[in-house]
Amino acid sequence: MEPCPFSIVSYHRLPERNLLDKLCQTLLDRGFVLEEDNPELIIVFGGDGSFLKAVHDHDGKGKYVLINTGHLGFFSDYSLEEIPEFLQDVLEKDPSIESLPFLSYLSQREESLALSDVVVQADKTVDISVYLNDRLLCETKASGIVIGTPVASTAYLGSLGSPAIINATDVYQYALIAPVRNSLYLNPVDKAILSRDDVLEIEVSGGKAALYLDGIRKTEAISETFRVGFLSSRRLKLAHFRENDNFRRILRSVSGIKEE
Repeated sequence: MEPCPFSIVSYHRLPERNLLDKLCQTLLDRGFVLEEDNPELIIVFGGDGSFLKAVHDHDGKGKYVLINTGHLGFFSDYSLEEIPEFLQDVLEKDPSIESLPFLSYLSQREESLALSDVVVQADKTVDISVYLNDRLLCETKASGIVIGTPVASTAYLGSLGSPAIINATDVYQYALIAPVRNSLYLNPVDKAILSRDDVLEIEVSGGKAALYLDGIRKTEAISETFRVGFLSSRRLKLAHFRENDNFRRILRSVSGIKEE
């Protein structure tokens, strides 16, 4: 890879701190420039939560690679023990770039983005109305709703019975959390897969619920209307120095199958 501005992100102190220092110094010696404000290459040490936090801290700008020091490491290409291999790859290879879509979250309070999911979760049931392209699709009571991109389909959405999305990147989906089914709400549309051109409007009322963007709590009390859709002009860039894609991530992290 051609030398460029880079940043190393670690939200937790690692016992192998000397490895990070050696990595940083080697990149500096080879012409890379340490840049905290506007790096081109962002090297994240941690798990998937750290990766998503780094994406939000850098507003989704730059190219990202995750060195897994957590448990699952869904987004990772390397483990902590593979730092020497990673360093060699960075210096000798040009990365392939995987482009992933962002969800746009818009309310009266804020406008933000999410790479994985937008979650509304309540301790008790709240009233939820789902509008698709300004037309009422579903009206029920539930404990919340999860709206996610394909990379979220094997996470919270998967636990709600939503299908895994393997190779499609221009769709997203939602699933209600524990929707009420009774004589008042016979058959709510509790799950749906949507195209990139579809826009959801969610109305939450009749109780208090917490809002999370990519697992990061934004507020503890939400009772409002917000819109979610694709950010067509924004894509996250994952830098791969090894072969990796969503299919391989699902095999490794979900199915537990190792490719030969």
